[in-house]
Amino acid sequence: VNTYPYIQDRVNYFTRLRKCLKPGGLLMIVDFKKRNLPIGPDKELKVAITSVEDELAQAGYARMVSDDYSLAYQYIVKAYKD
Repeated sequence: VNTYPYIQDRVNYFTRLRKCLKPGGLLMIVDFKKRNLPIGPDKELKVAITSVEDELAQAGYARMVSDDYSLAYQYIVKAYKD
């Protein structure tokens, strides 16, 4: 939780991680929304949900469910290994 911006070479990292998941395995990303919020890091240090989705797609995750509404300050992206 709240570590996505700090991962180096994310597409490569999540590609390697995907290989370790069983078929149907779930990866869940929870991180701060990229807007001015009363908590969390500065906006420049946040990653937009669309960028997370794009990077995970590049890493081979074809099935994703994104939720930008359930949490006030964070989004949730669930990515599955098919």
